[in-house]
Amino acid sequence: MVEERANALAAAFLMPRSGVRIALRRLDRGPPNRRDHAVFFAASGGHIEAARRAPPHSQRITHKDNAMPAHHFGVS
Repeated sequence: MVEERANALAAAFLMPRSGVRIALRRLDRGPPNRRDHAVFFAASGGHIEAARRAPPHSQRITHKDNAMPAHHFGVS
């Protein structure tokens, strides 16, 4: 029980939120599920709107995904 509290304290105070977000983004986890795009055409000056969705379950964060930022910040 003491070790669990120590791990929670380390995660809360030693792993900056922005660093965890960057690490998850590098793993292609955590960005918005839907990304909107606009494709512009130089010749006509027009554009097309498009949206891309991430595949199902592709953003699920696993224990391996959690271990990478923890290792980077030196916490268990």
